[in-house]
Amino acid sequence: MPTTKIDIDSMIAGRELDKLVEEHVMGGDMEYHYESCFSYLELYSTYISAAWAMVEKLTSPTNDLKKRMGFALVTCHEDFSGPVSYVATFEFIRLVHGEEFKGMADTAPLAICKAALKAVMGD
Repeated sequence: MPTTKIDIDSMIAGRELDKLVEEHVMGGDMEYHYESCFSYLELYSTYISAAWAMVEKLTSPTNDLKKRMGFALVTCHEDFSGPVSYVATFEFIRLVHGEEFKGMADTAPLAICKAALKAVMGD
């Protein structure tokens, strides 16, 4: 069966994104969550404490990707009076510049979700 490529950059915060994060990044059992109507699904895309669990998992020396990964979260804006955006970056650590996976959003949890999904899905 062909798989549909997910446009991670256009995703908005919410339960569908949380479900993707749980399944692909955190390694959760989605059949359990379907049975419980998502009632126990973490709010990765809206709460920084839930999003930070992804950072801790992916930057752990024993992560499922079997590669060392670094993380950065920065804020940026076009001018000092405009809205702030967040850029989250996961990078495979190598002796030379490693592969980067960036997510940009108007909130830190959403930016982290996008970057984490890209890192584990190879986008």
